[in-house]
Amino acid sequence: MDLEVSLPEVTPDLERLCRHLEPCGQGNSSPVFGVRGVRLLNRSVVGNGHLKGVLDDGTARLWAIGFQWADRVPWLGDGLVDAAFRIESDEWNGFSSLQARLCALSPHVSP
Repeated sequence: MDLEVSLPEVTPDLERLCRHLEPCGQGNSSPVFGVRGVRLLNRSVVGNGHLKGVLDDGTARLWAIGFQWADRVPWLGDGLVDAAFRIESDEWNGFSSLQARLCALSPHVSP
C-alpha cells in the first residue's frame, strides 16, 4: 500500500492525478491506496468468479471489484475489513464512475 486514505478522499480528482503517473506497468506500478475498518456491502459474484461490492465507511461509498476473488475470501462476512486497491474509472453503458480494483482484502483488526 502506498497511501492510506479515507473513502471521502477517493474522488475523480484523485483518479485524474493518478493518471499523471502513467504509463504504469512493470517498473512503474500504479499507486495502491488503502482503507481500514470499512464494510463490503451488496456483494455479488459477477462474470467468471469476480467479487463485486461497495466499500462503505458510513460517510462515503465506493464500488469495488476483485477479479477472480469470489473464491479467495471465504471468511468474508458482514464485519469490518481493510482493503487495498487501485483507483480506476469504470465506463459502462455510457456512464462513468469511480471503482476500486481490489489488490488485498483482510479482516479488520483494531489497533
